Amino acid sequence: MIDSLVRVVSDWDDEERRTGGTRPLGLHGIRVLETLLGRRGTIGIDFRSGRIEPAIDTIARVARLSRTTVIRALAKLKALKILDWVRRTQKTDRGGLFAPQREQVSNAYFLTPEGLPKRVAQRLRDLIAKRRRQRANRTTTVTEAKAPAPQPMNAEMVDALARLGAGIAARDAGQSASPPYGQYQSSGVKG
Repeated sequence: MIDSLVRVVSDWDDEERRTGGTRPLGLHGIRVLETLLGRRGTIGIDFRSGRIEPAIDTIARVARLSRTTVIRALAKLKALKILDWVRRTQKTDRGGLFAPQREQVSNAYFLTPEGLPKRVAQRLRDLIAKRRRQRANRTTTVTEAKAPAPQPMNAEMVDALARLGAGIAARDAGQSASPPYGQYQSSGVKG
């Protein structure tokens, strides 16, 4: 899903620019998104828990952007409803006038691709479905290739298959594996 999301968002950003508009995200927004999704540097999603929680300074360092640029890019991602976050805090030892004091720790980010424009969201769903089909086809092909060929139980069938195999081998013994260049037989199909 990550590759599909980055591809769709990048294509959408480029398309908007080509049609004469401004880039919805811009290059820095795409770079920050790629960084958060683990496509640049060592930041990435913990797929077991779905956690993305780097500090803004860490994002800036990995993306090689300034802190201010990262904050602006995150604001664009949030405004376009591609990404959102939860501010997290923790208690400190300092007591306050009305309650214990708290300090902010890194934000917890999460993807919200349903906020994309309908045509872009549909393209994302199509790409994800296509990749699932490709993955399913690869696994069935590998599974079928590893399965042993079924052996006939009937003795007469075993003898018939052995004779057929011997006949094919005898016929092919007189021919080379591939006829010389330009000497292929006509298929008889008129087109």
